[in-house]
Amino acid sequence: MTMPQQEAVSLNTDSLNLFSAKSMKFWGLGGTALAGLLLFPHGPGGSLVTELSVLGLGAFLIWNRFRPRPLPLAQRPDVLTQDHLSHQWMALESSLATLEAEAGSPLALTQPFRAAVAQLKAECDRTVVRIVVVGEQGVGKTTLVRHLQTHWLPQQSQAYVLSEGGTGDCSEAPLPVDLAQADLILFMTQGDLTEAEQRRIQALRSHRKPLLLLLNKGDQFLPPQQEALLQQLRQNLQGSVAAAHVMTVAVQPHPILVRRHGAEGQVQEVSEQPCPQLQPLWEAFAEQFQAESRQQIIWQQIYGSAQQLQQEIQRCLNSLRRQRALPLLEKYQWISASAAFASPLPSTDMIAAAAITGKLVTDLGALYGHQFSLDEAQNIAAILAQTLLKLGLIELSSQLLGAVLKSHAATYVAGGFIQGLSIAYLTQIAGLSLIEHFEAMSLQGEQGPSGRFCLSQISQIVERIFAQHQRGDFLKGLVTQGLRKIQPAAV
Repeated sequence: MTMPQQEAVSLNTDSLNLFSAKSMKFWGLGGTALAGLLLFPHGPGGSLVTELSVLGLGAFLIWNRFRPRPLPLAQRPDVLTQDHLSHQWMALESSLATLEAEAGSPLALTQPFRAAVAQLKAECDRTVVRIVVVGEQGVGKTTLVRHLQTHWLPQQSQAYVLSEGGTGDCSEAPLPVDLAQADLILFMTQGDLTEAEQRRIQALRSHRKPLLLLLNKGDQFLPPQQEALLQQLRQNLQGSVAAAHVMTVAVQPHPILVRRHGAEGQVQEVSEQPCPQLQPLWEAFAEQFQAESRQQIIWQQIYGSAQQLQQEIQRCLNSLRRQRALPLLEKYQWISASAAFASPLPSTDMIAAAAITGKLVTDLGALYGHQFSLDEAQNIAAILAQTLLKLGLIELSSQLLGAVLKSHAATYVAGGFIQGLSIAYLTQIAGLSLIEHFEAMSLQGEQGPSGRFCLSQISQIVERIFAQHQRGDFLKGLVTQGLRKIQPAAV
């Protein structure tokens, strides 16, 4: 390779810089150069440097507009007002209107959602605070709930509901009903957090649930050990749970041996049960349940439930859109396959596949509310083609399909047929990846022309979708379909 060619390749990879080290190891710079050769064949009057530079510039422009960035979590204000709640009701109404417009039977589909919205609106006047105590078995949940119900609740002028949560995993959305409806969660542990406990806390905090971490059985540690463990917990939860919300308690301290001296000098040893050591919890309650804080806790729960409901509506809408997208994808994959069957040259096959995938990007994007221009769609299609190359999927798909065809009777068309079949296979992989990414964007509130197209996530999705579609039965079915659909007369 000459020095000018090396410079052109460097421009291309530096401009994109989209792929992980794991992906780059398949093809590296050679794969980037090959993508340029396949997508922009240079003829006698063309310059390889110019063509690869154009590819790099186009990739940079699309990267600059849709540059990789993590999709944000649904935003929730730290301090809620009536206006925030009103905007959330309008957002729910907009989502329901969209669902009704796209659904064939709107009332049957949206009636449960509308009932849930009405129930949430009625909750805004609620004054009862719901407290749920969670933790692994044996950490003292039941004892704490009983003590609070017996000694704390009767002294309160405001209403509270106390319950004990389950011990199951809550890392999957949506949260269990008892946790989803909780205004405050008391998370109990008795030592350093296990992996399961850490996952559970992260899941609860990702839903913005107010949480107090109680290190129970603190009386079993010497003061230096207790302080060291408390600091370790606070450090592990930094950025997730405030340090002031991580505290030591002893719900049921160990009995202590007490010597009682009688009037006549006799000594009697008796076992006494110390009072629960819950002062840090009382102080936290006093802070949490001030008049304004109390209202905020209730509103935060309602707002979070409304956001979760909106995601359920969006999942329903995504399901409808996927039903329309899959037949569209199937049509395009066999158009691509027929074009590839008619043009046996590898570069021509790739150009045809890239052009059709560009149209597929436009049509799929429109289904999911993204209005890409033709140039934007073609740039995304070109980058998808590069992703397939860099992950080594072009070669792998040919090997997988070739292995299936070896056992098939119709091997007389294997030369041109396998090229067309590979294009159909890869068009499906790219299309399913786009569908999954559009659905993820919609669940994060990234819709319409301003929605962000995260190219680094696309690379990960393509890799995962490809891994899910390597089963023998799927590949055999694809070959059978191809024998019916890829016909020279159809091109």
